[in-house]
Amino acid sequence: MVTRFSVLFDQFVAPVKSYPLTIRFHFKPLDKDGNIQSDVPYVSNREAAKQLDGKESLIFGLLSGACSTILFQPFDLLKTRLQSPPADLHINRSLYAMGVHVVRNEGVLSLWKGTLPSLLRVVPGIGLYFYFVQLLSTTARMSTAMPFGFRYVYIGFMARALTGMLFLPLTVLKTHAESAYLHNWSLRNIVRVLITKGRFNALYAGMLPTLIRDAPYAGLYLFLYRTQLSSAQLWFEDPSFWVHFGCGLSSGFAACLITQPFDMVRTQMQLFPNVHTSMRTTFKATVRQGGWPLLLTGFLPRVIKKSLTSACSWTIFDLLSAHASRPAL
Repeated sequence: MVTRFSVLFDQFVAPVKSYPLTIRFHFKPLDKDGNIQSDVPYVSNREAAKQLDGKESLIFGLLSGACSTILFQPFDLLKTRLQSPPADLHINRSLYAMGVHVVRNEGVLSLWKGTLPSLLRVVPGIGLYFYFVQLLSTTARMSTAMPFGFRYVYIGFMARALTGMLFLPLTVLKTHAESAYLHNWSLRNIVRVLITKGRFNALYAGMLPTLIRDAPYAGLYLFLYRTQLSSAQLWFEDPSFWVHFGCGLSSGFAACLITQPFDMVRTQMQLFPNVHTSMRTTFKATVRQGGWPLLLTGFLPRVIKKSLTSACSWTIFDLLSAHASRPAL
């Protein structure tokens, strides 16, 4: 039986006082003439999304990743510039000052430098991440020994660790493309420079801090996001778009704050692999140079970008999952 994606506004659903605009994503079957069968109840997002398979997870992850990557790429570029400013650059280490400097000297479009390696890394990376999440979710549900809350941490951690190792070379290329040290930032030129200076191993520089940053972030984020949604279901029978998005933002902020020092260390190791050869020495050198607060450099653009990207990706993924499912009637 064919199902149709239906968006209902307040006039069709019971209004929620806290949210004047409530968008809900549901399904109803259609008869052979294409008319909605009014005698069949709607299927909630939560129940519909349970029937998503691994292939659909991969496709919807690709779509959500492409949208969020292009939209929020400027924040990634500004974060990289704040963490690795040239020695002759005399401006305040603030998001606004760096943004003004980049636009004045390189143009507005330069804010999207590194978009191509970002797309090559993030889009298939997010797609594969959601694919692994779906597979690991099936495995975790079969395990009775694993605590319920820990399942989300385990699923997010392992899925991100696997995708992070696979796409690390593209992460290194993306970091160099966003920095101010390469004026000719074509992928071909960056690969040539990296291999010339640091041999092939340079493409895997900063693997440890990258995994320590990304895998715990993903695990914490998924745990907080799903936990908050579960709490929201006590107040809302079927949480709206804005509830999903709000849970995503708050989860991203908390996970970013905990993992930010490793992002600073990762940037230094990937841009200067010959100088910073280990995570321990890079960590010590960073603290010695500017104290503990220096480890939080780039937090503002990162938390804006990561929170919005994660919130968009998971919200779009959840809604696409509900749209594509085929509930049994």
